[in-house]
Amino acid sequence: MISTRVRPAQGALGFRVAVGALALFHANAFGFEVDQYTRRSTEPTADSLGLLDQKVRTLMSDAINKMNLDLSRKHQNCAPGALETNQKMEDEVANLLVGANPIATPFERWVMGLPENTNLISTRPVESVYNHPKYQLVVISGMLVPEIVVAGQRIGTDKIGHFVQLGYRLYTKITRPALRAMDCQALVRLTSELGYYGCMSGGFIYSYGDMMANFAGLQLWGRMVGNTPDKYISCGTNGRFEINPASKAFSFADYVSPFWDEAVNCSMDCAIEDRFRPSEDIPVMKRIGKYSCPYPQAKFSWAGEATDGEHFCKKAADAYQSKRPVFPPGFLGGSGCLEEVVSPTCLQPAEAPTKLINKRKKPPRAP
Repeated sequence: MISTRVRPAQGALGFRVAVGALALFHANAFGFEVDQYTRRSTEPTADSLGLLDQKVRTLMSDAINKMNLDLSRKHQNCAPGALETNQKMEDEVANLLVGANPIATPFERWVMGLPENTNLISTRPVESVYNHPKYQLVVISGMLVPEIVVAGQRIGTDKIGHFVQLGYRLYTKITRPALRAMDCQALVRLTSELGYYGCMSGGFIYSYGDMMANFAGLQLWGRMVGNTPDKYISCGTNGRFEINPASKAFSFADYVSPFWDEAVNCSMDCAIEDRFRPSEDIPVMKRIGKYSCPYPQAKFSWAGEATDGEHFCKKAADAYQSKRPVFPPGFLGGSGCLEEVVSPTCLQPAEAPTKLINKRKKPPRAP
């Protein structure tokens, strides 16, 4: 996803050097953004939930077959609660779902290959909300991903990577070699230090949507082969791994929420004095000045409760916490963490609708 709209400075050689330098920087920057405002009125014709669920289930089955073949060759069996074998099973799933590419997972690349308009909605970087002096790096580097609808929720495809890849990295960081008990703030700090929200990338944007997807991914991997009754993969009576017959099949619907949507869970500028946390008073959309956030047109129905009217985002946050806690009670020592992964602008009254600035006017300068 490297932009090739680079004006060659010194002929073909200069062009190749410029693109190569941008590619190297882009790989090191390790951050994508999504514009969930500009094309909000354009909806994909299909909800991609079924496609994504089936792909993940297939990869899980493929990983099980590969692991069982390896056990047979070594004349070994799995055993319930066997930590080393379970971790190897987790790693087999991760090899297929996450891969080794730090930029985009194999699963993420597969999602990016889905048909435009049917499944994906893309915004050209120069037409996006990031065409603003402070965020020009997003525009010139092409670090802008499409949107996709999953389980009725509109999200950026980058959230898929946060969910499967960064959730896995957090999970292994916390559970290996042994489980480390962490409260909410310690876990967020670990996430921040690993640069999993954007402040340490070229965008300098603290994305609460990314954080929510990271935490959801942590829950996913905690259920993959763990000791919970609802784990997805279990050890059968024949000494081989299998899809757990007692558990509900994997579905993104159990994880995706409105708080993966950056027009609901508003991003903030990164704090200048501390890149590990957000600025307390500078929402990205407030600086850009085109839209309010939470975006009034992003209203949704969540957890069976209407969220229209005043404070719609706050109502949804309360419903989310009561019906699907960010962490199950006792998991990693925490039972809430909502304030750590939901933007403070969401937990406050929503602003009045803001109209688009006249397109003939220049974007506002960053203060």
